[in-house]
Amino acid sequence: MALVPAGSQQNQGSGFAQQGTIDWVSLGQTQFSASIAVLGRLSSAGVEPLTVAVGQAMCSSIPLGIHGEKVLAEAMSKLRACSSFGDVIWFGVGVQHILRILVQTSQGASLVALCSGLSEGHNVSTSALVLYEMAKRFGSPQDLTPSFKQWEALVKVCSSVFSQSTLGLRIHQLLKLGGYVADNGAGGASHPQDMAEVLLAVGRVATGGLKEISIRGGSGCSWVAAFADQVLGLKVAVRSDEGAMLWTNFDGSIDQGHISLQFCKNEPTEAISCVGRIFYVRHGDEFIRQCFLGLGNFQFSPSMPFQGGRIQWDSMFSEAFGGDFEDLINLSVEHAGLKFRATVDNFARLFLIGAAFFVFHTSEACRYRDITEYVLSAMSSIPELRQCKHTLLDNAFHVRFSAMSIDELSLEYDHTRSILASNVASVGVFCGARITETIIIMSYLLGRLTLEGSLLPKRSGILKIYNDVRASSDTDIFNRGGINALRVLLSPDGILKPLSFQFERYISIFSGEPAQSSMGSSISAISDGKVYCFIDTLQGLSDSFEKASMIHVGAGSIQVGNRLHERVYDHDPSREHHSIVYQAQSVQQVEKNLCPFAEDSTSPDLSIDAAVEESVRLSFWYSISSKLGATLISPGSFVQIQLKEAIAFKIGSYPKTRIPDHSEQTVDHDLYFLIILRPHRGNLLGRCIALKTTSTPVALLGSESDLSQFMEFWDHKTKTKTNSQLGPLRYTLIS
Repeated sequence: MALVPAGSQQNQGSGFAQQGTIDWVSLGQTQFSASIAVLGRLSSAGVEPLTVAVGQAMCSSIPLGIHGEKVLAEAMSKLRACSSFGDVIWFGVGVQHILRILVQTSQGASLVALCSGLSEGHNVSTSALVLYEMAKRFGSPQDLTPSFKQWEALVKVCSSVFSQSTLGLRIHQLLKLGGYVADNGAGGASHPQDMAEVLLAVGRVATGGLKEISIRGGSGCSWVAAFADQVLGLKVAVRSDEGAMLWTNFDGSIDQGHISLQFCKNEPTEAISCVGRIFYVRHGDEFIRQCFLGLGNFQFSPSMPFQGGRIQWDSMFSEAFGGDFEDLINLSVEHAGLKFRATVDNFARLFLIGAAFFVFHTSEACRYRDITEYVLSAMSSIPELRQCKHTLLDNAFHVRFSAMSIDELSLEYDHTRSILASNVASVGVFCGARITETIIIMSYLLGRLTLEGSLLPKRSGILKIYNDVRASSDTDIFNRGGINALRVLLSPDGILKPLSFQFERYISIFSGEPAQSSMGSSISAISDGKVYCFIDTLQGLSDSFEKASMIHVGAGSIQVGNRLHERVYDHDPSREHHSIVYQAQSVQQVEKNLCPFAEDSTSPDLSIDAAVEESVRLSFWYSISSKLGATLISPGSFVQIQLKEAIAFKIGSYPKTRIPDHSEQTVDHDLYFLIILRPHRGNLLGRCIALKTTSTPVALLGSESDLSQFMEFWDHKTKTKTNSQLGPLRYTLIS
């Protein structure tokens, strides 16, 4: 896509090449070269051609050059796409994505690089605000000025490009050198008006209009240095508030730099001033807040506009929490003494109680056999835990948590947390108990993660989890108010938590900004443009909860045909009355024998198709049919409801490790007639349909050990049944 001069200007240049100005009369007469198919892709992405045309004209003032185009090409090569079942939905950046077209010209490449670069350090709204201010700087007339929402749509489309590059790491490194990551945040954003002015000055340096410029400002200026260095290939020097050299990418003794950046703790408050070639950049959080007050952005907070950079997996918590994390788990701290030894032990204990809660009292019981396996998995995804490997494993082998009920675990958790909080709460910026809870939540999320690509976490995303830890658990650290911290904190697997709640956490970790929640609807995929995530059942049905509940996360958007979407919804259940309910060929009522375990009663000629509907929203479901009828299965609700409830017998108030052998059961065999068996051995679709269409409580059995575990569960449920529970306890076993 390119701007092509029209008429007599064909051989006179574009008419808006002068730095910092655009000939709007000439631009208004300039042809915009794009096919109908490309215009359709733009429209499907919610971006008007005018926005691209004005953006490309502005970015002629900030050209990439050979270096920048190589960097952009390398970033684009890392973008991949994967599909749903039947290839009807694509995730990521596929060959038909509008980004593949935009980067084919130098003008478009400069625009994509600027939009994506801005969004790697800022949220989408702040990035769009900088572009909006740049357009005002060029003096565009009202009829040729894209709206703020249009700039926001363009930034969202481009935001994934640098998400797998090292630009985010560079931003974080500069912030760390400047001393801006020692507290709970990344510092403030630079003023969008000043950023627009500075970017145009950087463009003049890149094109040779200026030899060098100096910038003075706060933490937000780290983005300017990182972008100028990595994307534009300029020579950059960064100094502290006192003038000490912090970082440079050239040898100052033999060469002259292009950009000199100096961090200033006391940022100017007046409008941007340029003394010679020195730019003083204001703090911009208050200006940004005022801009968005009327847009219903109630989730806004001062730490959101500038999100900082990304951090490495192997130093994730050290970078996020600094020395407070090291003090929490480091066994080799000099002068540690007994206090730090006790801190490490309490950290391990609190983490293991959380692990026990997941392994024995949530559906994660299907994923891990015991606490030790959970700890080993956590150390695999969180390398920093290996520093206290022996402490964790020794306690995991010997602790009694596997024999404790939820109430007992809750009391132990609250007691341990209060000790840990009182030990380290006043030592540093961060609370050791809340750091531990952040690690517990991250271990749970990473245990379900399938990463599609080389994404790195955002420090701001991890800090959001830290800040989201319920304030109630800190209000009374000694639990004098009777607060049950375990139940409050460790309930992401609870039946009241929709799948979208987990998606929002993944988006926050890898994108840096919170996803907009959609309560009341079952969602199977979500994307904010920069990052997507979807549940595994979108790629195919599975009756294994461990597999079906995995969450795929990658860079890019959700696409059907040429159209981009923010969410994929389940099928509307109110419309399922049009479907014929499938029935198995035979359902056996068991009296005193559960032996017909390997039979298959599935109807013959089963077939499965994927269906999507694009109306008000994008919906996806499976249609499974045979000669006996048909039924619909939605990927999100199937895992959340049918599959999770079918393995609930593996979770109970009785100790999992004390389940006796089936031969030792004391169940009254006269009650066996209450158990219905639907055998579908080896037939995945048959089992899935049985789960969907069975009206009684169900248990999904995959082995004889599952049968033994179910009988223990059923025996326990039968014996503890109260008088208020009327009627016999009926169950359907699906094998």
